[in-house]
Amino acid sequence: MCRSRFYFHGLFLFAVLALLGACRKDAPDPSYPPGSNEAINDWVLDSMAVYYYWNRNLPKNPARWKAPVDFFADIRYRDDRFSELVHPSRPDTYQQTMTGNFGLDLVAVESGQNLALYISLVVPNSMAARSGLKRGQRVVTVNAIRPDAGNVADLVNGCIANGIAELEIDGMDEPISLVATHINENPVHVFNLVGTGMKTGYLFLNRFDSGRLSPVMEAFDYFRSHGVSELIIDLRYNPGGDVPVAALVAALLAPVNGADIFAEYRGNTNAGVKRNNFDAELSFINHNVSGLAIRRLNLSRVFFLTGRHTLSAAELLVNNLAPYMDVIRIGEQTHGKDMAAFVIRDHQQPSPADGWILHPLVYKLYNAQGIGDYPEGLAPDIGVNELSILPLRPLGAESDPLVAAALSQLSGTNAQSQRYAQPASTAPKIILDTRIAVDKQSGVPLVR
Repeated sequence: MCRSRFYFHGLFLFAVLALLGACRKDAPDPSYPPGSNEAINDWVLDSMAVYYYWNRNLPKNPARWKAPVDFFADIRYRDDRFSELVHPSRPDTYQQTMTGNFGLDLVAVESGQNLALYISLVVPNSMAARSGLKRGQRVVTVNAIRPDAGNVADLVNGCIANGIAELEIDGMDEPISLVATHINENPVHVFNLVGTGMKTGYLFLNRFDSGRLSPVMEAFDYFRSHGVSELIIDLRYNPGGDVPVAALVAALLAPVNGADIFAEYRGNTNAGVKRNNFDAELSFINHNVSGLAIRRLNLSRVFFLTGRHTLSAAELLVNNLAPYMDVIRIGEQTHGKDMAAFVIRDHQQPSPADGWILHPLVYKLYNAQGIGDYPEGLAPDIGVNELSILPLRPLGAESDPLVAAALSQLSGTNAQSQRYAQPASTAPKIILDTRIAVDKQSGVPLVR
């Protein structure tokens, strides 16, 4: 019996996993007491030797006596940015975020000789939203202290550590006090019609969550009922999620069949290559292509708004939809999470792993044409920096630089697109971006 078992983690990507080879060992080394660093690390190494994409690059004799997090850092391949080792009772092994605690994100940029701190995202129905906070507002003080380049990171980290954020907002009479709480984010923040002359829809989709399909269906039903013939999907802050939901969105956009390939997974010699069609992916969320066809929009192309915070399943959707319809990418280069992992837990009693959970990278991701391998991210077709106009515009507003660039393409003139396109050398310098913590927290696509 293999002592490493893998399970589906519902907040992330998943797919059908081919049967893998047997584990190296059938039982823990009896010389290592369960729960000791040596036992935990031996279990980690044992699991990685079978499943890890770079299993042939594991060190021969690593220092098993080290603390598990340090041991894992030692054995992880140098090009691996995303494999994780976490423990549910160890908060320090999980990334804490402003979004997860307070329902908002902040970005600080240089403004002349000063620093300007703006709200970049507010989660609908969060305490931040109910307090009247909005994207684009300028934060004057954080916990009664005026932020500058030297202290802004410490101020934000202090909010997360203490679970309290008091924000003085330019134009608001009283400071807003936020207390950390669990945020159950609706993946659809905004959907509306934009532009004039043509039936153009806008959808801000911030996560692929198999437990929250209704908002996605509602948005597409709205677009269909309004005769939308062009669509802008905003993924600029989307950290990813479940592969079947990405497949669902693709099936609502493109004229695909259930047997068409959605994703190709390439692993080590144990995992091999797996090509999953649309219906195989959709079966995990009790859907199929024929059932979704009635909701499909009549589109010949789709515009995706992307950026450095567009990750994993969001990148997968953009890349893997391209074989089936015209995809135009507007914004900045995406993050570059082009690999998938799966969850490994140990359920033996006593357990050598002592509750630790391993997420090793297992697969490289490709589309139906075999195109993938984008560790540096997906480059935009039209480069636009959302910070080219400050304060930040509301999501879905026609004055937002990314939306404006898409609309100018739709109207057949690109003068407005060129106005908003800025090379990196002239873009505002970012001093702090709290969304980076969400990027780290999001992990990688997890397969079943």
